[in-house]
Amino acid sequence: MNKKSKLGLCFIVGIVLISAMAYLLFGAQESGKSLGSLLICGACFLALLAYINKIKNL
Repeated sequence: MNKKSKLGLCFIVGIVLISAMAYLLFGAQESGKSLGSLLICGACFLALLAYINKIKNL
């Protein structure tokens, strides 16, 4: 995969993660489970940002 397609895939994954975090923040019913899932999604999003930064610096 070239750099442009990797960045496009990261963009799509980022949109999905942001949508999941918005659902967990505003739509989930059980607050304990949703908070844990929100933290996991946030950690995945930060890892994705680090990966994007790594790709851009290549």
